Amino acid sequence: MKANKLTSFDSTDETKGGKKGTYERVTELKKKNPNLKVLLAVGGWSFGTERFKTMSATRYTRAVFIFSALTYLRERSFDGLDL
Repeated sequence: MKANKLTSFDSTDETKGGKKGTYERVTELKKKNPNLKVLLAVGGWSFGTERFKTMSATRYTRAVFIFSALTYLRERSFDGLDL
């Protein structure tokens, strides 16, 4: 999460230069099992709480996160978000 927007954490998450990233490899599993739901998890022990506090501080920053998350998840074929 950067500037209250959902972003990838690792450089290998996104598909680049013809090499499939982790997101694409995982979401492609839905082709083998159409009932599979793939969620993107945000946060964790080492992530800390400061970015969540900043993102949730105002109505505007929450809206920025929500709308960026919807676009981000749809573009990468995720079915939901785990905070």
